[in-house]
Amino acid sequence: MKKRVGLYLIITLILLSIIIFYIIILLNNSKDINGENNFLSFGRDKPEETGENQPDTGTEERQNSYNIKNNGADSSSGSGAGSQTTNPKSSGSCYTDQVTYSIGDIKESYICNSKEEDKCVNKIAKCSVKVNNFDDEISGIFEVKFTFFEKENLSNIISTSLISLSIGPKDMGLFNTEELIQGEDADKNLSCHYSTIKVPRKEICI
Repeated sequence: MKKRVGLYLIITLILLSIIIFYIIILLNNSKDINGENNFLSFGRDKPEETGENQPDTGTEERQNSYNIKNNGADSSSGSGAGSQTTNPKSSGSCYTDQVTYSIGDIKESYICNSKEEDKCVNKIAKCSVKVNNFDDEISGIFEVKFTFFEKENLSNIISTSLISLSIGPKDMGLFNTEELIQGEDADKNLSCHYSTIKVPRKEICI
């Protein structure tokens, strides 16, 4: 009787061992399958993250940042339309500009006061121009430069002078100069040239 009980125990242990062995094998196979699936899933995700068809968001953000900085530099920096206005719209919707004016109607005369051996050695040279201030609000100082030079040799400047005059709104100013020319230059054929040096400015808002 004892032998039978022992035999039953041995058979039962063998069966339990077999069952446990199969269970371990099944568990290992399940882990291998899950590991393989995880690996494949990672392999598929990797090309989507770094593939050529995916946008480089980091590069785009850096480029946008660079463009914003450049635009700021470009916006923060402005150039003027004329030599006297470095930034005509620096104050926003208002800027300064010259008043509207005209200059012309030149008159010139030359009178020889004395001669030596039929050559003029003392001459009075006169030159004048009219300046019209067309602005209906602004009055200010206009400045005109007169230059007397030899007609046959334009590089030979005989005399220069600056004349300033205050002109009111819708008014006219007569600029004239008178020079005493002596010596050899007095006998030369002279001509007068004028140029505007200074013009009043006004604020214009748009």
